[in-house]
Amino acid sequence: MRHLHLLNLDLQVELPAPLHAHLHTLFARPPLTSPRHPARLTHRHGRPAHRHPGRLLHTHTGAVCTAATSDTELWIYGTHQDVHLTLTTQPHIEVWSEHTTPDDPLPLALLELLRSTGLLPLRAAASAVPGGATALLGQPSGRTTTLVSEIISGARPICDDLALYQPSTGHLIGLDSGLHCPPDTLARLQAHVPTLRGLPASTGHTFVPWTTLTTPADTHAPLVAACVVRPGDQRPPGEYDLPASRRLMALWAAAELPLRPASHTWTMAVLSRLASQLIWSELVLPPEPPCHPPDHEPQRRRPTRDTP
Repeated sequence: MRHLHLLNLDLQVELPAPLHAHLHTLFARPPLTSPRHPARLTHRHGRPAHRHPGRLLHTHTGAVCTAATSDTELWIYGTHQDVHLTLTTQPHIEVWSEHTTPDDPLPLALLELLRSTGLLPLRAAASAVPGGATALLGQPSGRTTTLVSEIISGARPICDDLALYQPSTGHLIGLDSGLHCPPDTLARLQAHVPTLRGLPASTGHTFVPWTTLTTPADTHAPLVAACVVRPGDQRPPGEYDLPASRRLMALWAAAELPLRPASHTWTMAVLSRLASQLIWSELVLPPEPPCHPPDHEPQRRRPTRDTP
């Protein structure tokens, strides 16, 4: 059995090496200073003979979750593995699989466990300036494009795809260790960041670690603003005010899917506060990837609220 300090969790881990490595890659960042929550993470060879009855939920990844009648237990079924999560005095994640191929149920169960400890997962890119962090919501490609513009303008990257919001501190905590750049985005970065010019070109996405963009890589900051990014909108490119009626909807789209009634209720309360407290905007991007200099692209206004 190995011990893993992951964010605010103190895990006792008994997993095959490939699954342990996959977990560490997804959630690799320094432990939080907040109180630690003990939990167990174990592996069982094989797959359940049948799916357990209950509420069927289809997650954003395509995995199927069955929430039992109790709010302390659920199953998540995937292609290569199934996961049984129990939330009792010492939470337990039990992974069922015949092979060690990574799959979605384990990360989904871990995110649900983090919700139970008071951390809210958000699918977002984010950057920070001295006034605080801005969460970039919307389609992944638009988020990354805007994040690159923010980095070029001098902002500090927080995350490219996944973050945790901690209501007790008001901080946004990035979980990504770098940026996945398509060729055109990488070319823009290389034109402005000399240390990246040696990276080989690729027809797919190139991974750019935060450590090559900023030193030290500080991936948390007070969350003060949110911007919904919309590529190829009917309106002219530029920044617009986001109506209050659409703010909660944008946050729910980023919050993935709470898997238990208790976490759904808690998530709604946190998102409602964010919808009313954050500085909101909407950024319409050009319909095609920009090929003109960054200083001619739509620019966001910087948050002006004092750091909480």
